[in-house]
Amino acid sequence: PNLLTDNFTKSNFKVYPNPTTNNWTFITSTSQINSIEIIDLLGKVVLTKNVTSNEVIIDALNLNSGIYFARVSTISAIETVKLVKN
Repeated sequence: PNLLTDNFTKSNFKVYPNPTTNNWTFITSTSQINSIEIIDLLGKVVLTKNVTSNEVIIDALNLNSGIYFARVSTISAIETVKLVKN
């Protein structure tokens, strides 16, 4: 079986500042962000934000310091990025 995919596109989002103490800003110039899930190292979803926007601000003030993952969903892709909260 052929496992190659010709039509895979990345959502090309950026997140800053990373690491952060207050919040993360996710921004994309391609397809809009539909949702962002913030997941801790144990795999627990600690925050979910459903949106339809090219720019999303996630408030990290109430999160404990540590490493998190953000699962960013757009119409064309789902990507995961590592985040650091100071």
